[in-house]
Amino acid sequence: MKDYTFVEIDMRNDFSDDPRAALPVPGMLGTVGKMAALEQHAKKVVIAADTHAEDDPISQKELEEFGPHCVPGTWGWDRVLGLPPELDMVFEVQKNTYDTWEGMGEDDSKLLMFLGEEDPIVVGGVVTGICVRAFIEGAIKRGLTKRVILITDCVANLDIKGMPTSRVLFREWSHQGIVISSYESFVKQYIMKD
Repeated sequence: MKDYTFVEIDMRNDFSDDPRAALPVPGMLGTVGKMAALEQHAKKVVIAADTHAEDDPISQKELEEFGPHCVPGTWGWDRVLGLPPELDMVFEVQKNTYDTWEGMGEDDSKLLMFLGEEDPIVVGGVVTGICVRAFIEGAIKRGLTKRVILITDCVANLDIKGMPTSRVLFREWSHQGIVISSYESFVKQYIMKD
């Protein structure tokens, strides 16, 4: 088995395909089992948590566009059930922007240090065309392209006018050097391999 860091992006109740969710993402709950397995085998896990408060000026644009969601202390902000509750090496980023790299206004040096310099960075979560995209583009900008592996069946997207489909994004990222893999292929290559 090879060491890798798993990056979980916005796996919050408000993005689930639960009827109570503020911004339901079709298919999100279907990714949970595979993501849980990948997190349990990971050396380290980054948990990016969309976090918005009405009195936060940075959150205002997103709250105006999408309405209230992922407010701390609410059911919607809680991490979806089914993901491992306790993990050994975890770095949590509460972010009030789309971009995990920006976190809550801090620089990215702590996240970069946690990711280290060698291990693959495996990515799953929601929304492919928004927050996952911001993470991938931020990784490319920081010279991490050859380390990033996106798991296609561990992401879910919204069908919003003007937003690229997952397929278009996968093709674009692949051309930029990001490894695009299915869950099954990744497990065979990284978890089952001696």
